[in-house]
Amino acid sequence: MTCHTTIITPASGPIERVAATIQSVLSEDLAGVDYVIIGDVVELRRQFEGVPRGHAIRWLDAGSADVIELINEGLAQTRAPIVSWLLPGERHFDDSIAIAACHLSTHPDVDVMYGDAAGIDAEGRPFVELNGSEWSQSCLRRQCFFRQPTVFLRRAVIEAAGLLDPAYGRWADYELWLRLAASGARFSHLPRLLAAQRITPNKDRLWPTDEQQSIADFDDYHRVLQRHRIAPTAQHLARYGLFAASRNLPEVVDQAELVAEAKRHAMELANRLRRWDATTAFLRLLVSRRLKKITSGGHSARAPSESPQSDAMRGRRPKRLQAFRKRIPRHVHHEPRPLHVPTDYLLTQPPPNPPTISIVTPSFNQAGYLDATLRSVLDQNYPRLEYVVQDGGSTDGSIDVLRAHADRLTGWESKPDGGQSQAINLGMHRTTGEIMAYLNSDDLLLPGSLAYVARYFAEHPDVDVVYGHRVLIDDHGLEIGRWVLPPHDDTVITFADFIPQETMFWRRRAWDAAGGRIDESFQFAMDWDLILRFRAAGMRFVRLPRFLGAFRITDAQKTSRWWLSVGRRESERLTVRTLGCTPLRTQVRQWLRPFMRRHLILDKLYLAGLVHY
Repeated sequence: MTCHTTIITPASGPIERVAATIQSVLSEDLAGVDYVIIGDVVELRRQFEGVPRGHAIRWLDAGSADVIELINEGLAQTRAPIVSWLLPGERHFDDSIAIAACHLSTHPDVDVMYGDAAGIDAEGRPFVELNGSEWSQSCLRRQCFFRQPTVFLRRAVIEAAGLLDPAYGRWADYELWLRLAASGARFSHLPRLLAAQRITPNKDRLWPTDEQQSIADFDDYHRVLQRHRIAPTAQHLARYGLFAASRNLPEVVDQAELVAEAKRHAMELANRLRRWDATTAFLRLLVSRRLKKITSGGHSARAPSESPQSDAMRGRRPKRLQAFRKRIPRHVHHEPRPLHVPTDYLLTQPPPNPPTISIVTPSFNQAGYLDATLRSVLDQNYPRLEYVVQDGGSTDGSIDVLRAHADRLTGWESKPDGGQSQAINLGMHRTTGEIMAYLNSDDLLLPGSLAYVARYFAEHPDVDVVYGHRVLIDDHGLEIGRWVLPPHDDTVITFADFIPQETMFWRRRAWDAAGGRIDESFQFAMDWDLILRFRAAGMRFVRLPRFLGAFRITDAQKTSRWWLSVGRRESERLTVRTLGCTPLRTQVRQWLRPFMRRHLILDKLYLAGLVHY
């Protein structure tokens, strides 16, 4: 087998961390991949003795050498044309290696490819997106914006420019990127989530105001700047937390004096505060008033706590600017207040000979919300309703809720399933209605929605899919915002899913034309996938001028963990399928700008009472 990619993992540090990284690589398709583990590998090799033969690993015993030296040795002992390295505690997502190899094979003029990463904590949980910037050599000289585990490069450029230089410590990769850029290597940013990068006090160049480098790291970084003739400006030093200030430091100093003073005062404070390490010392100094004065060019400025208005304004925008903020896709617009439903919503009547509406609710351990969800559908008293609940084997009291409503449900079942998508499919197989929808077990339908949708479909036989405006509610069912959406735009759904799922209804003919099922390979973007398949089948969409559903914002939804670990990668799958590539964020913003402008205008008209829904 010809290997086209070499992945190197230095076996350095806690063995469980190295093992987790190895396991993440083994979860990928390693056809054509030379995976090298180098270092003290005796114990690790025993741990992975049972790895299937298709997952080839090369174990190179090099003892307990420095990480940079191990990577260099791995590069020297491999020959694949594409190389990358993955440090202990980091991991790839899904088909990252295949995606990178494909990108480089289809772009023969590219020497170095880098993508986006998710920052993970000490327990391996994603908590922040680390998006790479578009390639700019001048920007690289100001900061290292590469996410190292996402970088794949051609061996030829390393052989031409040289290996990593251990003299630069943790900054060796940054020095290599600068060296490659200076040699004329061509770089390319692929805006896809490829890897998880560990953010810890010992390895963090991203948020230095939280975790400052040691004095040795400072020296390494300063040598990198000197090596590439980059003048270390105050902005450089402040960004990385690499200098400290003294109250006796003159107003104007040259760079050499600033660097020397930084080192001296950092060590002095670290020694004075023995129970604090140099990290904390840097942090304390970074927020000092004197430091603020230096970084602002010698102009004094009152600290935020000294401003009489700081407490009132902290964390808030001036009202003049707040009025122009877009409300989608934000989830909290105002303080919680009772949900208001217009009187005419309650009076909506279904059409003569109403069509059957089939709704499926997938549920798992949502007893706290399930009753409200069921009542929001059943209490509408729609005359021809099929309502099926597919529970995944809940153990939190959900079964009692279902039994309490059993006589009004068309059917319900509680058994283990493969997740939300499979539960929806299982429920849909038990329905026969002409109009279809699914409602998650923590969301609500607003009063009169079923009758309104049925009447609209009856009066517009050429329409296949409808949706409406969205109300946002909190854990207690209190309103915290509203999405007022412009009329439907088929182009927009190519780049982003702004259709509120809990408000969407479709005809069975659309369901059949789109394949008659939810794609169970999606856990997060299954509704966007269905929407795109509806469009591909030629279905006609209409945004109805009415609030149809309420989307509940829970604590789990307020975190980025689910989006980082699943959602973004599924969304990237869909954009690649639809467009053939993942568009840059700047391109997406440009394509969405007209839609967002229409939303902004409509939202302000609604808030002003000039438009009613």
